[in-house]
Amino acid sequence: THLRSRRLAAPAVRFLAAISTTTLKSELRKQVVTSFLLADGIGALLGLLAAADTVVATDAAATLSNFCFQALEVQECAADRGAIQLLIKLLKQRQPCGTAEACLALWHLQVGCPTNITAAAFEGAGEALLAVLENADSGLSARVNAAGALMMLVAAPGMQDELARLGAVVACCGIVADPTQPTHFRGQTAGTLMNLLSGHQENCCKAVAGGHEIIAALLEIIRSSGTVGLEAYAAGALANMVACGGKDVAKAAANLGAWQAFVGLISTSQSLIEVFAGLANLVQHVGLLNVEVDQDIIERAVVSLADECDPVCIQALTLCMNLAPKVSLKARLLKARAVEPLLDLLKSNNETLRERAAGTLANLLDGHAETVATVYMQAPNIAKRTVQALETEYLGTVQRELARMLAALASRRSEPLRKAGAIGILACLLQDPGSEAAGEAALGLMNLVLRGPEREKLLECGVVERLVRLLGDGRASGYAAGALANLAAGSAKVACAALSAGAAHALAKIIDDCKGRDHAGSESVMEWAVGALGGLAQHDGGGLVLAAVLDGGVLEPIMQMLLHNRGMGQELALFLVWSLREIEEKELRCELSGASEQLHRLCSKLSIGPLRDFAFRLTELC
Repeated sequence: THLRSRRLAAPAVRFLAAISTTTLKSELRKQVVTSFLLADGIGALLGLLAAADTVVATDAAATLSNFCFQALEVQECAADRGAIQLLIKLLKQRQPCGTAEACLALWHLQVGCPTNITAAAFEGAGEALLAVLENADSGLSARVNAAGALMMLVAAPGMQDELARLGAVVACCGIVADPTQPTHFRGQTAGTLMNLLSGHQENCCKAVAGGHEIIAALLEIIRSSGTVGLEAYAAGALANMVACGGKDVAKAAANLGAWQAFVGLISTSQSLIEVFAGLANLVQHVGLLNVEVDQDIIERAVVSLADECDPVCIQALTLCMNLAPKVSLKARLLKARAVEPLLDLLKSNNETLRERAAGTLANLLDGHAETVATVYMQAPNIAKRTVQALETEYLGTVQRELARMLAALASRRSEPLRKAGAIGILACLLQDPGSEAAGEAALGLMNLVLRGPEREKLLECGVVERLVRLLGDGRASGYAAGALANLAAGSAKVACAALSAGAAHALAKIIDDCKGRDHAGSESVMEWAVGALGGLAQHDGGGLVLAAVLDGGVLEPIMQMLLHNRGMGQELALFLVWSLREIEEKELRCELSGASEQLHRLCSKLSIGPLRDFAFRLTELC
């Protein structure tokens, strides 16, 4: 009531400022806030905020900031009555007093209230707050509060770009990197920088444009601030910088000790989001550069997977996903019992959680038979749960990772997958023309031990023709070739269908494309293509395979594989040449010149049988 009195307004608002400050974190706070709202204190307070008396306006801003602190009802009511506009107007007046209180009020008005954040951005709060932050004459408290308000404001749509245009990234980096500034000011400004950089590559480039001093400065704050919140802000800014800054930034951070700095915060629960994000981003860009991953890190990350509603979960999951491909860490993830919580996350309503959970499991299983065996022991129903997840999944990226899981599981044991219905679901993924998981589905069919009736069913539903089409897809061609080799083995019907669909020339083209390449994976792709041609040649009455080999000019790379490959490719190449019964001896003699020693070495490895006899015959042509 006295706030509306011309004579008593000043002492009344000063008293309210004191009362609201005293009860800010006491049991009386709720009662004070409720009484204030019932008495329509907001309206009277805002009247004083617009007053010409700057001292009264300062006390009004201080009172408003106190009442808005963690009080959504007050925040919304004040914004609806024009508080944001009045506070921005007060800042733009550049008065010697009231700036710190107005910045703090704008900060508290925005916390946890997206509508107020958007409204503040629309009213021009960014420019007004940035002017305070950049001006050393504003006073330390005002600048700290401006940094806090800007940290909230960045969340408004388009404000990352708008504030960057106004110079906020450069200004924040300058403050953070200035050792003469108080640590708590630098730490709070790091919070603003953290949000400016989040997912924004251009802003990250601006931050490191002047060199890596900003990285060293953030690491210094992480190590020495002594305040949990400020450590988290600096860690978050660095994590975002590494995420979007690319390999060079990540390498610089790693060389300056970022891994150790992040790990040093792991015992602080308030910093776990930033810690896991930072570690995950470092692993993604530069791997594990001369660092040891403590089991405690893995254990904490796995424990954090239990509650999908906890914001820590997504970052812990990303870290697990990036660690899972490392052979040395697979057993340690299994020791931490990561499989069950990851399988549970496959049922999440959150698309990102499902995608990363499936990616983590696929990375964990991929390329390591011992891990697959252990996973089967820890989660005997993993095949069934993976198939069930695929049956309801609609996101192509998640389908791809789930199919990759099935392929890895099939490489160890086919029966659990057969019982779970994996063959049918993989066939469905292959039949979908727009499927992102077609290549991985083909890999699954390649790894499964298929029975005669299963091959017949896959043939009937058009899988063979779909696989032939995939031979022309650079990403999936190798897996499609391997799947065709598996399906055609011992099945004249499959071989004939594949040949009729043009498989021979498509496979020859794959071999030709692999010729001379030395990048990882090309040798395996060539082996799968050679194996598929060998299977088709067994049932090729029309000489289509021989024609494809000769017309495509790939006899030479096939013979090179036969002579120089030391793995399964050598036997696959021998089987293919043996199957090309119509090939002229002169063609073979030309390719075998001087290869007697290699062929004799091959013969010594082969079991007695037609292939060995054929290999001996080839030695006679050298």
